[in-house]
Amino acid sequence: MSKKKQFTPLEYEVIKIIGYGDEFAASFNDIMAEFTGSPTQLKGVLSSLFQKDAITQGEYPGGITSYHLTETITSYLVSKT
Repeated sequence: MSKKKQFTPLEYEVIKIIGYGDEFAASFNDIMAEFTGSPTQLKGVLSSLFQKDAITQGEYPGGITSYHLTETITSYLVSKT
């Protein structure tokens, strides 16, 4: 049985925000519009989520960076502690 991933409250907040986006994706500005922390905190949270293999980076048409969940939102919601 695999171990569930553990997330901080801010990581969980970002996961939920990305999960609400189309196809579980969102841009930095989309996330920042809902995020309760600062832009600097968001950059740190995104970095941490990359290290935990919870998100990947993509690109929308027009060159805007997008962030995508690597698993379904349901598995993230279940892993919240």
